[in-house]
Amino acid sequence: MRPEFRQQFEVFRNKIFLECPTKMMNNKPVNGRMMGYLLEQYIKAINEGAVPNISTAWENVLDSEVKRLYENAMKVYKDETDKLATLSELPIEQEELVKRLFRIRMKSENIMDNGSKFSDSESTGRLQRAYITKLSNLYKAKEEEIKSRNARLSQEYSNTSPFRQCHSCLLYTSPSPRDLSTSRMPSSACKKKKKKKNKK
Repeated sequence: MRPEFRQQFEVFRNKIFLECPTKMMNNKPVNGRMMGYLLEQYIKAINEGAVPNISTAWENVLDSEVKRLYENAMKVYKDETDKLATLSELPIEQEELVKRLFRIRMKSENIMDNGSKFSDSESTGRLQRAYITKLSNLYKAKEEEIKSRNARLSQEYSNTSPFRQCHSCLLYTSPSPRDLSTSRMPSSACKKKKKKKNKK
Protein backbone atom coordinates (compact mmCIF):
# COMPACT_ATOMS: atom_id res chain seq x y z
CA MET A 1 0.00 0.00 0.00
CA ARG A 2 1.06 3.54 -0.61
CA PRO A 3 2.66 5.33 2.36
CA GLU A 4 0.15 8.19 1.97
CA PHE A 5 -2.81 5.80 2.30
CA ARG A 6 -1.33 4.05 5.34
CA GLN A 7 -0.68 7.39 7.02
CA GLN A 8 -4.24 8.64 6.43
CA PHE A 9 -5.65 5.32 7.62
CA GLU A 10 -3.69 5.57 10.90
CA VAL A 11 -5.04 9.08 11.46
CA PHE A 12 -8.59 7.87 10.84
CA ARG A 13 -8.20 4.86 13.16
CA ASN A 14 -6.73 6.94 15.97
CA LYS A 15 -9.59 9.42 15.62
CA ILE A 16 -12.13 6.61 16.09
CA PHE A 17 -10.36 5.16 19.11
CA LEU A 18 -9.81 8.52 20.80
CA GLU A 19 -13.01 10.41 20.02
CA CYS A 20 -15.74 7.78 19.72
CA PRO A 21 -17.15 6.91 23.17
CA THR A 22 -17.58 3.32 24.25
CA LYS A 23 -21.05 2.01 23.48
CA MET A 24 -22.94 1.44 26.72
CA MET A 25 -26.10 -0.53 27.44
CA ASN A 26 -27.65 -0.34 30.91
CA ASN A 27 -24.35 1.09 32.14
CA LYS A 28 -22.51 -1.94 30.75
CA PRO A 29 -19.80 -1.60 28.08
CA VAL A 30 -20.65 -3.26 24.78
CA ASN A 31 -17.82 -4.75 22.72
CA GLY A 32 -17.88 -5.44 19.00
CA ARG A 33 -19.01 -9.03 19.39
CA MET A 34 -21.90 -8.02 21.64
CA MET A 35 -22.91 -5.22 19.31
CA GLY A 36 -22.96 -7.60 16.35
CA TYR A 37 -25.16 -10.06 18.24
CA LEU A 38 -27.46 -7.24 19.34
CA LEU A 39 -27.88 -6.09 15.73
CA GLU A 40 -28.69 -9.66 14.69
CA GLN A 41 -31.48 -9.75 17.29
CA TYR A 42 -32.92 -6.46 16.00
CA ILE A 43 -32.76 -7.51 12.35
CA LYS A 44 -34.32 -10.89 13.10
CA ALA A 45 -37.26 -9.23 14.87
CA ILE A 46 -37.77 -6.72 12.04
CA ASN A 47 -37.66 -9.43 9.35
CA GLU A 48 -40.32 -11.35 11.27
CA GLY A 49 -42.54 -8.29 11.26
CA ALA A 50 -42.17 -7.64 14.98
CA VAL A 51 -40.98 -4.63 16.91
CA PRO A 52 -37.50 -5.25 18.35
CA ASN A 53 -37.61 -5.72 22.11
CA ILE A 54 -34.51 -4.00 23.36
CA SER A 55 -34.64 -5.56 26.83
CA THR A 56 -35.07 -9.10 25.49
CA ALA A 57 -32.35 -8.60 22.89
CA TRP A 58 -29.97 -7.28 25.56
CA GLU A 59 -30.66 -10.23 27.84
CA ASN A 60 -29.90 -12.58 24.96
CA VAL A 61 -26.60 -10.78 24.44
CA LEU A 62 -25.69 -11.15 28.11
CA ASP A 63 -26.69 -14.81 28.11
CA SER A 64 -24.49 -15.36 25.07
CA GLU A 65 -21.52 -13.71 26.79
CA VAL A 66 -21.94 -15.74 29.98
CA LYS A 67 -22.16 -18.94 27.95
CA ARG A 68 -18.99 -18.00 26.05
CA LEU A 69 -17.13 -17.39 29.33
CA TYR A 70 -18.32 -20.74 30.68
CA GLU A 71 -17.11 -22.57 27.57
CA ASN A 72 -13.73 -20.81 27.78
CA ALA A 73 -13.38 -21.59 31.51
CA MET A 74 -14.30 -25.23 30.92
CA LYS A 75 -11.85 -25.55 28.01
CA VAL A 76 -8.97 -24.03 29.98
CA TYR A 77 -9.62 -26.34 32.93
CA LYS A 78 -9.90 -29.49 30.81
CA ASP A 79 -6.78 -28.67 28.78
CA GLU A 80 -4.71 -27.97 31.89
CA THR A 81 -5.91 -31.03 33.84
CA ASP A 82 -5.52 -33.34 30.82
CA LYS A 83 -1.94 -32.17 30.53
CA LEU A 84 -1.36 -32.73 34.26
CA ALA A 85 -2.82 -36.24 34.11
CA THR A 86 -0.28 -37.48 31.55
CA LEU A 87 2.33 -40.06 32.46
CA SER A 88 5.05 -37.47 31.93
CA GLU A 89 3.67 -35.40 34.85
CA LEU A 90 2.52 -38.10 37.27
CA PRO A 91 3.16 -39.42 39.82
CA ILE A 92 4.07 -36.47 42.02
CA GLU A 93 3.84 -35.72 45.74
CA GLN A 94 0.26 -35.33 46.99
CA GLU A 95 0.93 -31.84 48.34
CA GLU A 96 2.34 -30.67 45.01
CA LEU A 97 -0.62 -32.21 43.16
CA VAL A 98 -3.10 -30.33 45.35
CA LYS A 99 -1.27 -27.05 44.67
CA ARG A 100 -1.29 -27.58 40.92
CA LEU A 101 -4.97 -28.47 40.87
CA PHE A 102 -5.75 -25.36 42.92
CA ARG A 103 -3.86 -23.11 40.49
CA ILE A 104 -5.70 -24.62 37.52
CA ARG A 105 -9.06 -24.18 39.25
CA MET A 106 -8.31 -20.53 40.06
CA LYS A 107 -7.36 -19.88 36.44
CA SER A 108 -10.70 -21.28 35.29
CA GLU A 109 -12.70 -19.48 37.99
CA ASN A 110 -11.11 -16.14 37.12
CA ILE A 111 -12.40 -16.49 33.57
CA MET A 112 -15.91 -17.23 34.80
CA ASP A 113 -15.79 -14.38 37.33
CA ASN A 114 -15.65 -11.95 34.42
CA GLY A 115 -19.29 -12.83 33.79
CA SER A 116 -20.35 -11.08 36.99
CA LYS A 117 -20.27 -7.73 35.18
CA PHE A 118 -22.96 -9.01 32.82
CA SER A 119 -25.30 -10.44 35.44
CA ASP A 120 -27.47 -7.34 35.82
CA SER A 121 -30.63 -9.24 34.94
CA GLU A 122 -32.35 -12.02 36.85
CA SER A 123 -32.25 -14.49 33.96
CA THR A 124 -28.56 -13.89 33.27
CA GLY A 125 -27.79 -14.24 36.98
CA ARG A 126 -29.58 -17.58 37.09
CA LEU A 127 -27.73 -18.72 33.99
CA GLN A 128 -24.38 -17.73 35.45
CA ARG A 129 -25.08 -19.58 38.70
CA ALA A 130 -26.07 -22.67 36.72
CA TYR A 131 -22.79 -22.56 34.78
CA ILE A 132 -20.81 -22.08 38.00
CA THR A 133 -22.50 -25.17 39.45
CA LYS A 134 -21.57 -27.14 36.33
CA LEU A 135 -17.97 -26.03 36.66
CA SER A 136 -17.89 -26.98 40.36
CA ASN A 137 -19.10 -30.48 39.50
CA LEU A 138 -16.45 -30.70 36.78
CA TYR A 139 -13.73 -29.59 39.22
CA LYS A 140 -14.75 -32.19 41.80
CA ALA A 141 -14.98 -35.11 39.37
CA LYS A 142 -11.75 -34.27 37.55
CA GLU A 143 -9.73 -33.70 40.72
CA GLU A 144 -10.89 -37.00 42.23
CA GLU A 145 -9.96 -38.77 39.00
CA ILE A 146 -6.46 -37.25 38.89
CA LYS A 147 -5.80 -37.87 42.61
CA SER A 148 -6.85 -41.50 42.21
CA ARG A 149 -4.63 -41.89 39.15
CA ASN A 150 -1.70 -40.30 40.95
CA ALA A 151 -2.12 -42.62 43.96
CA ARG A 152 -2.28 -45.67 41.71
CA LEU A 153 0.82 -44.66 39.76
CA SER A 154 2.67 -43.89 43.00
CA GLN A 155 1.86 -47.38 44.30
CA GLU A 156 2.96 -49.01 41.04
CA TYR A 157 6.16 -46.99 41.07
CA SER A 158 6.99 -47.98 44.65
CA ASN A 159 6.35 -51.67 43.87
CA THR A 160 8.76 -51.62 40.92
CA SER A 161 11.37 -49.32 42.46
CA PRO A 162 14.90 -50.83 42.52
CA PHE A 163 15.31 -49.54 46.08
CA ARG A 164 12.42 -51.72 47.19
CA GLN A 165 13.87 -54.77 45.44
CA CYS A 166 17.21 -54.31 47.18
CA HIS A 167 15.65 -55.40 50.47
CA SER A 168 15.70 -59.00 49.19
CA CYS A 169 19.31 -58.81 48.02
CA LEU A 170 22.37 -60.06 50.00
CA LEU A 171 25.44 -57.88 50.12
CA TYR A 172 28.62 -59.86 49.39
CA THR A 173 32.03 -58.67 50.54
CA SER A 174 35.42 -60.31 50.43
CA PRO A 175 36.58 -62.13 53.63
CA SER A 176 38.35 -60.10 56.24
CA PRO A 177 40.75 -61.25 59.01
CA ARG A 178 37.90 -61.02 61.50
CA ASP A 179 36.08 -63.79 59.63
CA LEU A 180 38.71 -66.26 60.95
CA SER A 181 37.53 -65.75 64.51
CA THR A 182 35.41 -68.52 65.98
CA SER A 183 32.55 -66.16 66.77
CA ARG A 184 32.15 -65.26 63.09
CA MET A 185 32.62 -68.76 61.59
CA PRO A 186 29.89 -71.33 60.92
CA SER A 187 29.44 -73.97 63.64
CA SER A 188 30.68 -76.76 61.31
CA ALA A 189 33.94 -74.91 60.72
CA CYS A 190 34.40 -74.37 64.45
CA LYS A 191 34.05 -78.08 65.11
CA LYS A 192 36.67 -78.95 62.48
CA LYS A 193 39.08 -76.43 64.00
CA LYS A 194 38.62 -77.90 67.49
CA LYS A 195 39.31 -81.43 66.17
CA LYS A 196 42.61 -80.28 64.65
CA LYS A 197 43.63 -78.76 67.98
CA ASN A 198 42.82 -82.03 69.82
CA LYS A 199 44.92 -84.06 67.39
CA LYS A 200 47.88 -81.87 68.14
